[in-house]
Amino acid sequence: MSREVNYQSILATTCRALWGAVSNHLRSVQVEWDDHEMRLYCFFDGPVSEDDAEDMSLVATEVAADFPDHMVNEHCIRADYPERIIPTDDARHIVFLRKE
Repeated sequence: MSREVNYQSILATTCRALWGAVSNHLRSVQVEWDDHEMRLYCFFDGPVSEDDAEDMSLVATEVAADFPDHMVNEHCIRADYPERIIPTDDARHIVFLRKE
């Protein structure tokens, strides 16, 4: 059974999916969605390692399990500190933000 797609359900699911997947290189995870797709934007300080990319793929898989009517895509992006990673529009929501 698919969960209702709203801010609270996406936030809860994505936070749970991140348990054990947050490396010290991960700066932020942001999510946006529409009627058919969810996009996870995962920002890393330094090169994105294979392990980090694999962890974010597993996070996307766990999110997809709760929302089977949506395609879930993860995007691993290098954004070295102190580059700003705060969303510039209302469509993208911060799920995780490390203290810097």
